[in-house]
Amino acid sequence: MDRIELEGLEATYTKADTENLVIVAQGADDKDKDVVKKDHTQVDNHNARDKSGLGQLNNKMFDKKTEVITFSGTHSSKLTPDDIVSTIYQFKQTKPDGKVVLLGHSLGASNLAEVCRQLDLYDIKVDLLITIDAADKKVNGALDITVPSNVKNAINYSAPKDSFMGVFVSGGQASAKDSKSTNLINIKLRGVGHTNIDNTLALPTAKLIKNYLKSGSSPVESAKKIKTYKIVPNEGDEPSY
Repeated sequence: MDRIELEGLEATYTKADTENLVIVAQGADDKDKDVVKKDHTQVDNHNARDKSGLGQLNNKMFDKKTEVITFSGTHSSKLTPDDIVSTIYQFKQTKPDGKVVLLGHSLGASNLAEVCRQLDLYDIKVDLLITIDAADKKVNGALDITVPSNVKNAINYSAPKDSFMGVFVSGGQASAKDSKSTNLINIKLRGVGHTNIDNTLALPTAKLIKNYLKSGSSPVESAKKIKTYKIVPNEGDEPSY
């Protein structure tokens, strides 16, 4: 099996006391093109935090052993996915037993699906993957995600199709490459659109992640127990793609 060359990728180094790494991949800044450079994919480097969406997740929501690093989604597989893979790889060199949680929306969710495929080449486990209305403009039909067997738990949220998407496709279903290795659930939310489903799920998913890291309880089973979600609208003119 081919290995990925990590030399030259832009890793974001974690803190020495980090035991749990939470990677957030927001939607792209632009639905048609990349507007961030390779060394700017981490949102703290280019002031693109989606404060009404997944940008709400931060270190203050968790204990001192958990670190949150947020990236912007990008159209190019040579940008955000590679930088996230490099960051996780570096983390696992010093904390081989550390937990890895990935949470992404729109193009960020699609980027994380690619991250999981790349990590599988290194036999690096992902403890929890949460994808929110994954989107991409390079596919035909529904954007379905196949979750590789290195992912232990996966939750895929989707919203009804939005007319604004144009050439984009979003809201597909996820399936596990190996159902014995991956505990997976698909959840379709009603009453939300592509650009506010992340606002609606930011706090509920943060709670799911926090409970999972604290108690080790199944995040999939916890997600099944949530019967209603408070719909949170967009704020201003800042959609996430």
